[in-house]
Amino acid sequence: MYFLSFTAVFASLTLIELGSLSYVVSAIDSKSARALKSAKSKKMKEAGAEITAPSLSPSDEPFLSKFIAVALDFSCSSDDTNRVFCWGDNEDGQLGDGTQIEKSTPVEVGVFNDFIHIAMGIKHVCVHYDTSKLKCWGDNTKGQLGNGSFTSSYSPVEITDVGKIEQIALGGRHTCAILEDDVLKCWGDNEDGQLGDGSNKSKSKSPVKVDVDGNIKEVALGKFHSCALLEDNTLKCWGDNKDSQLGDGTETKKSNTPVSVNVGGEIKQFAVGRSHSCVVLKDDTSKLKCWGDNSKGQLGDGTLTNRNNPTEISVGGDIKQITLGTFHTCALLKDDTLKCWGSNEFGQFGDGSKVQVSIPTKIPADGNIKQIEVGKSHSCFLLENDTLKCSGSNEFGQLGDGTKTQSSYPVRVIK
Repeated sequence: MYFLSFTAVFASLTLIELGSLSYVVSAIDSKSARALKSAKSKKMKEAGAEITAPSLSPSDEPFLSKFIAVALDFSCSSDDTNRVFCWGDNEDGQLGDGTQIEKSTPVEVGVFNDFIHIAMGIKHVCVHYDTSKLKCWGDNTKGQLGNGSFTSSYSPVEITDVGKIEQIALGGRHTCAILEDDVLKCWGDNEDGQLGDGSNKSKSKSPVKVDVDGNIKEVALGKFHSCALLEDNTLKCWGDNKDSQLGDGTETKKSNTPVSVNVGGEIKQFAVGRSHSCVVLKDDTSKLKCWGDNSKGQLGDGTLTNRNNPTEISVGGDIKQITLGTFHTCALLKDDTLKCWGSNEFGQFGDGSKVQVSIPTKIPADGNIKQIEVGKSHSCFLLENDTLKCSGSNEFGQLGDGTKTQSSYPVRVIK
């Protein structure tokens, strides 16, 4: 998700897979950039050039995780005891620890019994737990927490005025939830019509109903736009369209009601980034269709041209998971190959380079990855052994390794 579902970016930014949700990925052992010169290396290739990566054994005790979510400049995770932890930027209390102090290692937010999902926006977080309950924290200047106020909260607050929740998704500064009666409700920022209720109201601190003209199955949000998949396989999007992220083939700047996106087949997965979106079709899971912002090559079609219609992208293998960030995209294939494309300015691919690429590019990795999530300029990899590694920008400690040192190789998140 760009901020994770932005589920994610934004989500999540944000993978949504219809059917069973399973992940496998891999990452590279690396303690720190300072050790690269003396480490024994392995040959690896990225975009046709040979590079090397270290194979090290960090002495710090690793942080163990079961689920990872990544947003703009911070990260969150849950463990097998239903505890949620966050680290990185904390300007608006988005770490949920009651402070505004950034953290370079995970801090505990609390215990969420029967944990289901973490969703993250630019600077707010919500946890769906105990079947249908919701707690949120962080920035609330647009009413995105849903607690009936515009006051930010540095610790979790229970959201009770929405209804019984089936799925939650967070965008830039807005939030949407599918309720048990198949109703979609959204709240928060509406400057670009991203709440989808047809109004021109700039923000809403209370949930508003979105008429998608059908039974809704999944929802995912970008920074200023929203998308929903219906039971009949119709995909609809609404909100900002300045980067063609609605995918309806028009140059309309925004839409405050849902418009249809013709992806040309039955959707298996879909994901939404800051201002771009991708789907995996059931009839050929080796191909993506993506549209929207392509300023850094994040669509993967070999150009830097925005696309207002779904454009076919070949990734060279069947896709298991797709995740979109602000300006980069990654896909985990069923054979455990990892491919990324788009911006790599901070080494967020985790391959030791900082080279931007506009086509899916193989990222060498050691071990098996269960889940990968990407944010603005960092990426995190959850391994099969429950350890967690992150790469890219570390200005706010979002890599979780106890430093603020940028790393183009994955570093281990520590306790």
